[in-house]
Amino acid sequence: EQDNVQLFHTTVSGNVAGNEGGGIYDDAWVNLANSTVSNNVAGAEGGGMLVDDYAAIENSTFSGNTAGGTFECVLANTDSCKQTVKSVSGTCASLYLGATSCSENNGLGGGIMSDSEYPELIGTTVSKNLAASISGSTTNCAGGKGGGIFSEWTLSAIGGTAITGNTADCGGGIYNDSDSHDDDTYTLALSDSTISTNTALE
Repeated sequence: EQDNVQLFHTTVSGNVAGNEGGGIYDDAWVNLANSTVSNNVAGAEGGGMLVDDYAAIENSTFSGNTAGGTFECVLANTDSCKQTVKSVSGTCASLYLGATSCSENNGLGGGIMSDSEYPELIGTTVSKNLAASISGSTTNCAGGKGGGIFSEWTLSAIGGTAITGNTADCGGGIYNDSDSHDDDTYTLALSDSTISTNTALE
């Protein structure tokens, strides 16, 4: 039996995850259509969404999401979590489970992180997302990877998909990690799509 999550005409915005999947963590099949995933933060991977299974994403937008950076949890009268790029407020228990000090991670997939799985983007916009690099990790691709998308296996971007204005240390638009599956066959399929105005810091 396969679980299936369907999000249609839905906005996922302003969420924070201490580690993975700031807006959405896909551990089953996900269908996302005519929806917006924006301004979410993940401590390490998948600022907007982490794909750990199949995801069909159609006519949707991923924008302003951030993966990685420095998280600091303040355990005082006003509990809050602060991040190098964005600041959010709330209790430490709700925003960053178990946090009592700073956590630093180079980001993977500011908009979308595909963890060896199969996302398919159709007519979707991935823009102005960030895979953050922590201080001192901005050379030799040691910092953030995949400002728009970090893919460890198979990725399809078709039907007018636009990947624009994203930022990372390496792979401003897309970082395809070809070393993850040396013995397997993986495909990065692009058709009728645009990759432009992305920035790689190195």
